[in-house]
Amino acid sequence: MNGRRATIVALVALLSFASAAQSAQQTEGSVLQVGSWHGDEVRAETGQLWYGLFRGKNGYELKRTRLEITLAHDPIVDEGGRQTGKKVTVSDRLEPLFLVRNIPGCKPGPVPTVFSSSQRTAGAMRLNERRRFNFGSKEYVLSVAGQGELMAKSGDTYINSYQITLTAGTTSQVLASHNDCNLGSGEGPRLLWAGDLDGDKKLDLLLDVTPHYNMMVLKLFISSRASKGALVVPVAEWTTTGC
Repeated sequence: MNGRRATIVALVALLSFASAAQSAQQTEGSVLQVGSWHGDEVRAETGQLWYGLFRGKNGYELKRTRLEITLAHDPIVDEGGRQTGKKVTVSDRLEPLFLVRNIPGCKPGPVPTVFSSSQRTAGAMRLNERRRFNFGSKEYVLSVAGQGELMAKSGDTYINSYQITLTAGTTSQVLASHNDCNLGSGEGPRLLWAGDLDGDKKLDLLLDVTPHYNMMVLKLFISSRASKGALVVPVAEWTTTGC
């Protein structure tokens, strides 16, 4: 058990080092999801006000919601009656697709949305896949390119490396790039949501840019703070691990 936990810690450290240059341009923004997580993966506190992206009768809207963080049994690392895990819930009856805090431009109200997925398989992006979104006056293309290993017996493809690119008109921007991935069949980058979170009528994205089957790396990109020649900028990142 300790060996498995040590491997997880090493993976998190490696990912943090690899993304250090990109993290330098991030704000102090945060992104989070409700659920039960390893204790060191949740830095939020009970009583904090966050914005939650909720799905209502007329589409998605951003609402203020209060967090409740409770200790929970972590089946991976806890023995006996220990409770080192943390369970994240909100004061609203419904669960949000995701939660954000300290994100520029965010305010309560309707959020135009062109894609959303809370299920891992629905948002999964495969190698050489291209997704098109018409938003505002632009057509955006989100594409994944890379190298994969085809397994002869099952016909599945294991991703060895990948790069996610966002294109609009003549502007293209690499959002994530990983080499030496360890991703099995059905595992890899995911699109969780696409729409206008910051109110500038341009496309924003929430992606899982994991390089490993045992990790989720949520990364929020918004357009309003993008520099000249770029479409979006990363403003929040959250890494969780499995077993």
